[in-house]
Amino acid sequence: GNTTAFLITSVKAYEEFKQLQPDVIDRKINPQKTFTKLSPSAFGNIKSGKEWNKRRNSVSKLMVLNKSSQYIPMMVQSLDAEIRTWKIGQDINVNQRISAITLMIITKILFGSDITSKIEDCDYLHPDGKSTKMRFMDFYPKMILDIMSTFSNIKANIFPFLGIYDLVEPFVTNRKNINQFQDKLKKFLANSTDAGSVYRKLIDEFKIPEEDAFQDICGLLFAGHDTTSHAISSAIYFLKKNPEADKKLREALATCGITKDTDYFTIETKEKIQSCEYLNYVIKETLRIDPPAFSSIVYEASKPITLVGVPIKKSESILLNILSFHHDPLQWHEPLKFIPERFDPESEYFLKPDGNARSPYAYAPFSFGLRKCPGQILATLELKFLLSRFLCTADIEIPESLLENDYARFALFSNFH
Repeated sequence: GNTTAFLITSVKAYEEFKQLQPDVIDRKINPQKTFTKLSPSAFGNIKSGKEWNKRRNSVSKLMVLNKSSQYIPMMVQSLDAEIRTWKIGQDINVNQRISAITLMIITKILFGSDITSKIEDCDYLHPDGKSTKMRFMDFYPKMILDIMSTFSNIKANIFPFLGIYDLVEPFVTNRKNINQFQDKLKKFLANSTDAGSVYRKLIDEFKIPEEDAFQDICGLLFAGHDTTSHAISSAIYFLKKNPEADKKLREALATCGITKDTDYFTIETKEKIQSCEYLNYVIKETLRIDPPAFSSIVYEASKPITLVGVPIKKSESILLNILSFHHDPLQWHEPLKFIPERFDPESEYFLKPDGNARSPYAYAPFSFGLRKCPGQILATLELKFLLSRFLCTADIEIPESLLENDYARFALFSNFH
């Protein structure tokens, strides 16, 4: 683009950055980004303040552990139904299949359990004016990919107003598809009978206005769909790439009594999964080496500031480079290696290479503070239960060429993705 942006790449810079939030540093609204295009007035797209605080806290209260746990059986049933369709010797795009599963799960949680049976099909519009009839669950990811592909649009980067106001292709067609996405969802929500959805609870229990609730859950859908599915795919990949860790995790699950015959509907099973320490280590290490997103949302300062000696002007863009924190050789032993034991307090890898404790800012897959991911608890639960279930009920082979690729990653905006 034609604007200056600063990447926070060191833990020290991050510590200084946090001290200035939210009074001096706050969210910068970028009308060209996917999140803003999809849900421009979601709480994630407004400045910190009383309204933002109320809406964010309302969502966070619906995502606490005891409320999120109710969705575990649905998660497992969705995965089981998918795996039953797989055949021995079949070529499967696991990342794509898991993405479809997590999309179905999160839409049921956010919008209503009856969404797959009641929402209407969509007419996906092409830039040439033609259209293709699609199921909503196929339409949504296609629409998101189309929006994300415009990041490199030369015209919009030179003349941002073309993309902001959707004046040229492909922005014109993308806007029509976004409008259709919103119209189909609103029509479904008006007829849904699920009083337990996040959308309905935001309105009924927390008295959030309907349009605000709609914007917020559309934002949560974008933030929580592909990020979770890519994290699961990444965990499966790194376990296959590191057979000792794979074997150790399978043994740990068996020791905790988690097998293919385990009943995931019981409280006892939930407690077993939560108590499996090595599963926690594997998930944390997956999120460290391949975080769901390499960088944060965009921030800006309300006045000129200095971070680690670098002057930053008012309103210039600031982003957190999460990957750099996670791969900092001053904070982590052999940061490019997949070592789940680095999260074990008894392990030699637990401390920094110099023997001191790591900075709390060295690990931030869900960010920190006021702008951290409100769906962190739900996402972590989904990772634990879907990954453990997958390992107990399915086995796949990954091409050697992919396993030997030390740069393969599954995060959003990574080269592999």
